[in-house]
Amino acid sequence: MKKPMRSHTMELPRRIVVGEKNIDGIGKFLKSLKNTKEVSIISGNHVKKIVQKKINRSLSASKIKNTWYLANNNQLKTIYKIEKKIRQSKNDLIVGIGGGRSVDIAKMIGFDIGKPFVSVPTSASHDGIASPFVSIKGEKPHSMVATAPLGVFVDVDIIKKAPKNYLQVVVVILWQKLLQYEIGSLAEIKLVNIMEDTPLILHQ
Repeated sequence: MKKPMRSHTMELPRRIVVGEKNIDGIGKFLKSLKNTKEVSIISGNHVKKIVQKKINRSLSASKIKNTWYLANNNQLKTIYKIEKKIRQSKNDLIVGIGGGRSVDIAKMIGFDIGKPFVSVPTSASHDGIASPFVSIKGEKPHSMVATAPLGVFVDVDIIKKAPKNYLQVVVVILWQKLLQYEIGSLAEIKLVNIMEDTPLILHQ
């Protein structure tokens, strides 16, 4: 007798927006999630230079105050330093903008202080943009489970401008995931695999 499939619990984003040249709409998006009035934004220096003006203009139009925090690495020391500053703010949301590191840091800090976070990926080379998993560096690099984003906002135009090596990483990730699936034919993928990898599938 065939054994019944075991139960699976999935934590997914409440809202996902994907568009092209739509970064000007991020203010309305954040406002729609929980009547947002103030946000803490975590990003790297390079990403900040590219998107800060457009994002600040959009947030201002939606009457959302914002403070930016630079994440130069994902060492625990850096994360705790940023977290200490964010704890002192009156933010409604933590926003991670970047290819992976900034999103992970926002995710972890949001989890630590009990605030929802929003993922704004600028590269598709990181499979954590819609999942609850975080990669951090302490004495040894390791992963932990935090919480899935409240929302994910994607501007494809920004992602297309990411360095070519980031896109090559995407190909490798897709290939690795395909090898993990037990595929009898192109149309036959076991449901259990789909459920376990739903956050990654959403990202892809």
